[in-house]
Amino acid sequence: AFRRTDDRGGFPWLSASREKLEIETTGDAEQPLGEGKRTLLVIDVWEHAYYLDRHNDRKAYLEAVAPRLNWRFASDNFARDEPWTYPSQS
Repeated sequence: AFRRTDDRGGFPWLSASREKLEIETTGDAEQPLGEGKRTLLVIDVWEHAYYLDRHNDRKAYLEAVAPRLNWRFASDNFARDEPWTYPSQS
């Protein structure tokens, strides 16, 4: 579903631009923000994210992570017309 930018890993992002969903991949600490895009979900697929538990088995890591993705949060953010921000601490 996504194209890795590096054999070692990267970050696949599900983002929204107006009414359109996009899947993008970045490396390092880059983010696909800007141009009116809103981030909905991201997964860290750099080896450090899963090596202790899964060793070199990225597929097993993704299978373990996928059911834990907060799709309600992503859906709510997609329905919103602006990016999510932390609630104010008044």
